[in-house]
Amino acid sequence: MKIYFVKNRSIILLVTFFALLRFLTSFRFELGTDEAHYVLYGKHLALSYFDHPPMVGWVQFVFTQLPLSIQVAARIPAILASAAASLLIDQWLQRKNYSAQSRFYALAGLNIAILFSALSFFLLPDTLLLVLVPWLSLATENLMTKKSWLNWLFFGLVLGLAGLTKYTAVLFLIPIAYYWVKTKSFKDFITPPFWCAVIIALIFISPVLIWNLQNDFISFKYQSGHVISFQTLNITAFLGAQISQFLGLSFLYLYAFPKAKTLHDRFDKILIMTPLIFFSFFALFENFLPHWTAPFFVLAIPWGVADTIEKHQGLTKKLKAAFIAASLLFVFIHAELGLHILPFSAAKDIQRDIQGWQEFTARSLQKSSYPLAVTNWTFGSRVKLYSELRGQPNLVVLDHRIDQFDIWEKEHAKTNNVLMLVEKKNETEFLSQVNCVQQKDLGFDGPIYKNEILVEFHLIECSGFSWK
Repeated sequence: MKIYFVKNRSIILLVTFFALLRFLTSFRFELGTDEAHYVLYGKHLALSYFDHPPMVGWVQFVFTQLPLSIQVAARIPAILASAAASLLIDQWLQRKNYSAQSRFYALAGLNIAILFSALSFFLLPDTLLLVLVPWLSLATENLMTKKSWLNWLFFGLVLGLAGLTKYTAVLFLIPIAYYWVKTKSFKDFITPPFWCAVIIALIFISPVLIWNLQNDFISFKYQSGHVISFQTLNITAFLGAQISQFLGLSFLYLYAFPKAKTLHDRFDKILIMTPLIFFSFFALFENFLPHWTAPFFVLAIPWGVADTIEKHQGLTKKLKAAFIAASLLFVFIHAELGLHILPFSAAKDIQRDIQGWQEFTARSLQKSSYPLAVTNWTFGSRVKLYSELRGQPNLVVLDHRIDQFDIWEKEHAKTNNVLMLVEKKNETEFLSQVNCVQQKDLGFDGPIYKNEILVEFHLIECSGFSWK
């Protein structure tokens, strides 16, 4: 351990710095939309869930037992995951024979990238892939170097964990198949260690299979319609996705396509390019979120930065400019998150979903004995969580889509008496679709930040709710 620290001192200090910064900043803002949703996974343990496999919820169950505020406890696994990913990537870069200086800048570049930083705060399924993707690359290289029982077991383990984390982990089979074809390793398919690895992977993903079997494969149906959907072709949406990657990766996106030099390099290139191509294709049909490409950028950014530095024996002028711009953006965003430096008018969009929701929920619960009701799942994720923390677990989402909230609502007796939190800007449209036998106006409220309302809601107590 001492030898490892001496040899990698600068890397360990870099990783520790970013982890500590994230930990301290996490005290300063509440849970985001998706973040709160997965914390709810942890509070409602199940074999799997409507929208994702269960790993993210199981992890949150463990960490939210800590005696810390909910937002800090929920963020510790994300902070640890980003630190672990950085150390694994350092090992991955060492195997590619990059120098200590190149690896340092490579990891610095990754850690100041906004998308990586976001996943280092918010524990999403994609956050866990930050660890699993470099681990998969290392495990595959170990296996191809020596096909021992131990290497087969670790290979099956990491594939099983990936499948337990996100459905799109199935894309990892493409580079693996390529590797097997190129190395003509077909005889592996008739060996006991191979089938042992397969069994291990299947055991890990079995909760997902069992849950879907019990629920009419509803999660598989949702994912096939959610991601793999062919709506109207939209070139603008595709270009917007690429711009979001460029900005989200803080101008280092242009360095994310290094040249492959070895067979394992080509495996890594396919490993990172497959999800990028897959999600970019569906961006043509307006179905894309920047963090979905985590399996791409978690290796592509450090690899590209390290390769550029090695090739030019230092930082080029363009790479220096990219680092300066990325650093300024990183400092600005973290200063706003941690110190709240901007006036309300400028900070409203940044803070909209991460400030004031806990107190707003508490005030709403005091105004009526009825369960709270919101108009979509994005409001529901935070309002339900903060309601549960105050001992009021029942929340109703008033929409027509089928999702995880419908499953959670079945845990409680059905009610037609609710306190509706209706966003003011959509109030007219929503109220035109509903009926109340009796209703009581309880005024306007919303999450407050710097003494201003971030999102204004009309609170309406509704007895005998029904859709028109």
